[in-house]
Amino acid sequence: MKRPTFSALAILLAVLTTRAFAQQGESPIPALPPDVPKDAVIWLRLMDRKPTGQDAVWTAPDGAIHEFYQYNDRGRGPKTYSTYRLDNRGFVTYEETHGVDYMKNPVDETFSVKEGVATWKNQAENDHAADAANR
Repeated sequence: MKRPTFSALAILLAVLTTRAFAQQGESPIPALPPDVPKDAVIWLRLMDRKPTGQDAVWTAPDGAIHEFYQYNDRGRGPKTYSTYRLDNRGFVTYEETHGVDYMKNPVDETFSVKEGVATWKNQAENDHAADAANR
């Protein structure tokens, strides 16, 4: 018989802990939004061995990779939606993230590479780099 791995045990612990909180009527995990597809790959986020959030990833029919990430740390914690596009080598050519950070400040971030020029914008930067394809 194959021994369970640490990750399998961690998931089992998270499921059992979640059920215990649910029976007490106080789940620490925020609900997943209804727009996260049922076939998304979902990882649980644990804090002090207790489930506190999720990271859901799925691929759209057009090839775009979508991610929803959130966790609850005593009312704080991020909640973001991201979209990624990859080139044929697996490099990110497009990224866009919206939502809130740990302290509930707005997050609005973009990154793209077009014709060898990388461009990015976030709360701290608005810049570009030429000849990014060769770096």
